[in-house]
Amino acid sequence: MLPDAAAALRTDLLAAVVCAREGDGPGVAEHTERLTRTDPEQVRLVAGWTLRSLLEERHPDGLDSDDLRDAVTDAARAALPWFDDLEPQVLVGVLTGALGVHDAAEGVEPVPALAALRHAVLLLAELGRRGAGVPAHLDGALAELRRAETVEMP
Repeated sequence: MLPDAAAALRTDLLAAVVCAREGDGPGVAEHTERLTRTDPEQVRLVAGWTLRSLLEERHPDGLDSDDLRDAVTDAARAALPWFDDLEPQVLVGVLTGALGVHDAAEGVEPVPALAALRHAVLLLAELGRRGAGVPAHLDGALAELRRAETVEMP
């Protein structure tokens, strides 16, 4: 990922998280829309790695189904007053996808990338309220992406 693209991804993802914390739906929409101009696979990877890192920080002894349910419930509850098209099943799919345990069911339409990203922002905002926060975890995810891109396949 080029440095300018990484900086733009970081800026817009953090701005979207701040907007989500403030209940600014139009702000979340604006910044996630900007993120669609970046390689969607890179955005998906970085958001997923950031979510996974936040979950690992909050639950160093491991996750169970109650922890995941609480993360989804907390994010949904915080977003209900302003997030018009909240879909709890998308929150679950984003969260389990970040953990690498979600497979698309046969015959089920995949969630559009923009909708998945908007729901990921809700989870990032909620999970990043404690600990090191989203910026530190996002920087780690961007570093991991840079490292992954420099490794040559045999």
